[in-house]
Amino acid sequence: MATPLVAGCAAILREVLAKHGNMTPSAALIKALIINGAVSLPGVPMEAQGFGRVNLKNSVAMVTAAMRGVDRPFSPSGFNEGNPLKQGEKFEFDIEIPSNPCQGTKGDFKVTLVYTDPPQGMLQNNLNLVVLGPDEKKRYGNGFEEDRYDEVNNVEQVVLREIPAGMIKMIVWAQKITAPSGEQPFALAWSLM
Repeated sequence: MATPLVAGCAAILREVLAKHGNMTPSAALIKALIINGAVSLPGVPMEAQGFGRVNLKNSVAMVTAAMRGVDRPFSPSGFNEGNPLKQGEKFEFDIEIPSNPCQGTKGDFKVTLVYTDPPQGMLQNNLNLVVLGPDEKKRYGNGFEEDRYDEVNNVEQVVLREIPAGMIKMIVWAQKITAPSGEQPFALAWSLM
């Protein structure tokens, strides 16, 4: 049942993106929005549920909030399709969390990196996500710590719990690019929950 549900959510999300001006969203962007919008299942260990249960309302809210954020100083959620990175290059994106960002949030910040790796048995390219919260502590994608990066997944996520007001820096680093094109496009989705 999960596959038809997610396929339907992806179709609706693509339609919402097109309605808001992105006529050709990448598969990585749609996947990033779906994963970032997912909610954790209470009482179920993360390794048993992956990134959680799909929540289309949360995913659509990232698109509509980002569009409203164009003319406002703060958008509680959004997305970015970064330019392709070559080996060693970094993409950095900052967002400032105000002291009272919006009603109905717990103050948790979630960001998801997705890229479509060229087909092969193993990852050809390796992009890594690093997030610095207001405390300037580095958090690495998928829970890795101390300058260790996830080298086997093309989806990485960082969740900051109950963050204070301040600046959040999201960094995507192209650690390894071996595909013939020499570069790797990617998508980021983030939300304040």
